[in-house]
Amino acid sequence: MRFYSEVSHSAIFLDRDGTINEDVEYLRRPEDLRLLPHAGEALRELQRYFTLIVITNQSGIARGYLSEQQLQIIHQRLDAMLAVYGVHISKYYYCPHHPDCHGSPYGISCQCRKPQTLLYRQAIRDFGLDAMSSWAIGDKIRDCSGAVQLGCRGILLSGAPESSPGLKEQYPCLQTARDLQEAADIIIRSLPSDGACPTPPQAFSLPPIL
Repeated sequence: MRFYSEVSHSAIFLDRDGTINEDVEYLRRPEDLRLLPHAGEALRELQRYFTLIVITNQSGIARGYLSEQQLQIIHQRLDAMLAVYGVHISKYYYCPHHPDCHGSPYGISCQCRKPQTLLYRQAIRDFGLDAMSSWAIGDKIRDCSGAVQLGCRGILLSGAPESSPGLKEQYPCLQTARDLQEAADIIIRSLPSDGACPTPPQAFSLPPIL
């Protein structure tokens, strides 16, 4: 069977901690990785139609809790866990910075830390993606807001309540779901009956990467 994502120009931009796996404070050991319930099954469904990309803030690197090499090992472990479900993450984009970590080479203000848009723009260019038929999923507003600024739709997992004042007004393209499985159901129901990702009504021009 050929997955639609092999020819898709649309993506799911996924947060990592609290979205795919349990949110362990400053996850630094691969053995502490645990998938959230139904995450593997949900990603397998989404993969039929979309390229799967992880965008994650990893300030534990700036704080000295782990190295970039250790982060790669964690992502290799996550890849192995998801492979059991036939799921492939096309690429992990991460921000290692935090502006409050003075004395660290990673202690800078940057354009890649969510909710900034740099990593999303890099992914869109790297994969030739159509932002307006792509989605972002995360358990915090910052996991979705940057992508929404670029024309994507977003789904906020429970953690920030739907009744947050001004949420719908500020982010009209943002929906809410209990977990990744419900988010996948929402997205798949939104697809045309032929299963193809919808073509946007107009082109969306990305700002330059500086």
